[in-house]
Amino acid sequence: MMTTTQEQILLSESALQTYRQAGVLHLPSVLSDAQLAAMRNVVDDEMANYDAKQFSFNGSDSSRFAGSQDMWRTNEICEDTCTKSVIPKIVSQILETTKVNLFFDHLFVKYPNSPYSTSWHNDVPYWPIKGTQILSCWIALDDVTDETGALVFALGSHKWGRFVQPDSFAHSSKSSTPEKLLAETVGDLPANIELKSFPVQAGDALFFDAMSVHCAGPNKTGATMRRGYAVRYAGDDVVYDPRPGIHKMMLEKELTRGGRIDCDRYPVVFQRD
Repeated sequence: MMTTTQEQILLSESALQTYRQAGVLHLPSVLSDAQLAAMRNVVDDEMANYDAKQFSFNGSDSSRFAGSQDMWRTNEICEDTCTKSVIPKIVSQILETTKVNLFFDHLFVKYPNSPYSTSWHNDVPYWPIKGTQILSCWIALDDVTDETGALVFALGSHKWGRFVQPDSFAHSSKSSTPEKLLAETVGDLPANIELKSFPVQAGDALFFDAMSVHCAGPNKTGATMRRGYAVRYAGDDVVYDPRPGIHKMMLEKELTRGGRIDCDRYPVVFQRD
């Protein structure tokens, strides 16, 4: 599916077609062992010394679901991962775009015994941008299984053309299945929906359209961390679109409605010659 060196990234047409149809693409070993170890250290330091900078759902001190945002702006290792790794080059091929903007990075940590499921949602409703070339790269910093909270996607849901933005980003309901929760969250569902879970190994990445509807289960294990690091990118046709319901921390005074998002906060990190 992919040949990779630091100089050249080449995705197969089959991989690109998978992304176009399903709205999600799994690529193995996107981070090297050294990059993976460095990122794990960053995350552990963030949780130990600074706590969560964006959200924290607390089952107890040791079973929470927590995360931070915009770590790339203050941490050199995160910045290198977001801007200087192979990832922006991969994104340029997936989005079929001449330029790639880094939008922001996002940390999701589910501690052992965390009861919190990530609610069904898609990403664009929370962000002050619009366009067809927006994706997330979700990098597994640990091996992720269904028991630790693998991401689950409604395949092809990026084509539904609807926002899915629940009142609560996470919940601790243990009595419902992903299928039932999706039906409760999204009314008038299309027929024959295929849900697919994506267990992945540490260093793997899931690239998915920002309109793809997805969720993730709790971490049911007693000793295994589930550290996920998501990086959000945008392509040529993406413009600034502040509107009700978005995260206010992502507003940028430099930008104008309907204009490009190129700025210091949302920099161009890849440009085709």
